[in-house]
Amino acid sequence: MSAAAIFPAVAVALALDELDRMKAMECLPGPEALLLRLQTRTLDFNVLTGVCAAYLKAQGVPNE
Repeated sequence: MSAAAIFPAVAVALALDELDRMKAMECLPGPEALLLRLQTRTLDFNVLTGVCAAYLKAQGVPNE
């Protein structure tokens, strides 16, 4: 995985996590509801992206 692939991978992981949370609350999410909930998780996105980037850098993966 290259550094350029971090953002989509983190976005997908957060979306799947949020869908699991909404399912646990027995809430059937529409696209608008999911997007609204993901927008509140900006800090999570930034932290996960930073962790992934640091890991890839430590592994010597070039930043493309």
